[in-house]
Amino acid sequence: MLEPGTQQVAGDIRFEVIGPEAKFAQFAEPNDTSLVLRFSFATKNGIVDFFAAGDMETEAMDRLLKLHPQGPAAILKASHHGARNGGTEILKQIHPQVLLISVGEDNSYGHPHPQTLEVAQQIGAEVFRTDQSGTVLLTFTPEGVLGTSLGTPVR
Repeated sequence: MLEPGTQQVAGDIRFEVIGPEAKFAQFAEPNDTSLVLRFSFATKNGIVDFFAAGDMETEAMDRLLKLHPQGPAAILKASHHGARNGGTEILKQIHPQVLLISVGEDNSYGHPHPQTLEVAQQIGAEVFRTDQSGTVLLTFTPEGVLGTSLGTPVR
């Protein structure tokens, strides 16, 4: 069973389960039960961390980050498609160099929310949205993470 603190290593890749916490997930909304992981990639230039926030919404993510504080990560997969209820505190705590937002073009929810994009800009994160960039290739360089759009945007 995957619970917070569970870790596995496979070669140069390590992952740790950050959440959800079973005691909260039992009665939570479906988004708040999504798996939250932190990956660490050992590269020739050092360790690169990738925080995958799932679809957790603000209150659940804030509680999770209080229980399991996180340091910066070079890459953050935005919580809940960059929605307002995905929160911005996670952006401030993780302080990514690259923010990935999985979202379809002209979605009826209006994702990502302008506040999410504003905070990303304030912290200096480079934003890649699937509705604009399509598939994104992440390359680990001595200067950090380089993102490159590879494909047709998701419509």
